[in-house]
Amino acid sequence: LIILLALGGFLLLALLSYHSADPGWSHTGVGDRIRNLGGSVGAWFADVFLYLLGVFAFLLPIMVAWSGWLVWKGERETGELDLRELGLRWLGFALTVLTGCGLASLHFASGGLPLDAGGMLGQTSGGLALSAFGMIGGTLLLLAGFLGGVTLFTGVSWVRVVDFVGEKT
Repeated sequence: LIILLALGGFLLLALLSYHSADPGWSHTGVGDRIRNLGGSVGAWFADVFLYLLGVFAFLLPIMVAWSGWLVWKGERETGELDLRELGLRWLGFALTVLTGCGLASLHFASGGLPLDAGGMLGQTSGGLALSAFGMIGGTLLLLAGFLGGVTLFTGVSWVRVVDFVGEKT
């Protein structure tokens, strides 16, 4: 738990302090000073994952920390991990990122990222959905996949969410 929380914190720090002038995977950078708070490793990590995933790269530190929580919480009395639950969470995470990147690529501006809001994965998945189903059909398909992925990733029950919203309104 402690190691994965620390790793998640480092990855989040590296992504938050991304600077386009730092040397990284997609460019050599300018100047001698690295502005990323994670140093050269943080600059490379931020550049690679923001290029590949766009804004959804920020889910990676969350998933690493969440995995630490699941590993700590998921121990059985025998000391074994519940690998099935952990696997379902990671499958949900992958589906969330894949479809979310496609949605971001189709609907949002880049905002200073190395490629665009959905990154390379978003350009690919969004482009495939757009060419096969059109803008509305592709958006609906990606949105359904996104919500399904979020459900697997977090374990949230949409019936409980609807009940909660109905109760509070």
